[in-house]
Formats: sequence, C-alpha cells, structure tokens
Amino acid sequence: MNEPLLLALLPLGGVLLGASVQYFFSRSAESQKQYRLLRSAAYSDYLRAVAKLACTAAKDRTKQMEGFAEAADAKARIAIYGAAGVINKLAAFEKVGATINSEVAIKTFLELCEEMRKESPGAGKVADSEVRWVLFGPAQYPKLESAQQGAPSDAQKATAF
Repeated sequence: MNEPLLLALLPLGGVLLGASVQYFFSRSAESQKQYRLLRSAAYSDYLRAVAKLACTAAKDRTKQMEGFAEAADAKARIAIYGAAGVINKLAAFEKVGATINSEVAIKTFLELCEEMRKESPGAGKVADSEVRWVLFGPAQYPKLESAQQGAPSDAQKATAF
C-alpha cells in the first residue's frame, strides 16, 4: 500500500471506530436507564398497592380485589427487574402474611422498604425509626410526649428497630 492512501484511510478508520464505540456505550447506558426506570416503577407500584390495601375497608371487596391485582402485577415485575436483596425481603414479607398487622410484619415491611431505598441513586441511610414514623405515623408511637410535638421519645426510638 502506498503511504498517501494509508494516511487518507487512517483518519476515516479512526472516525468509524470512534462512532462504533460511542454507539455501543450510549446504547448500553440507555438500556441501563430503562432497566432502572422499570425497577423503580415496580417498587413504587407495589408500595402504592400495599398502601391502597391498608386503607381499604374490609367490606369493600371490589377495591380489595383491585389492590390485590395491582400488588400481584407489581410483584411479578419485581421478580423480573428487582434486585436480589429486594426479592429476598419481599419473599420474607410474603412469608409473614404480606399484611401490616403485627410487629413482625411491620419490621419485615420496613426492611423491604430499606432494601428498595438502597436501589435509589443518592438515597442515603435513614434511621429505621424515621422510616417507620413516615410510613406508620403516631399509631406506632402511642406514648408521645406533647413537648416533642409529635416526635417519638428517645426511649421509643431505642425500641424501634
């Protein structure tokens, strides 16, 4: 091969190689982004279904069935897109009945929520007692001190997970 032809083809080869690498990496990044969106949607849909079931009166069978169907759909998507830790915590919650009616079930549900938080970019560590307060409110802290304006006492924080 002559040298001028090689000098002309070398930049063209570099451009083609660069474009190919850029295409591969952008496609990979977009795929990961889509996967994270599907995972986050499954997590939030499941939590929404659990909240709906918790707020639905026992006599409203139609709303209960809708809630169960939404939870089943979200669980199926978690089984596909969820992280291993989330699937394990979801299984543990299912094993205790998947209802928030006992201290064990509440603890298991909070562990599931914490595992889901780990999957969220930028989600820092939050005390279990704070997540518990946000999700369940004062019903889980019956002996509130009025001076603390609704915040749990130190003794109550120590007994919460």
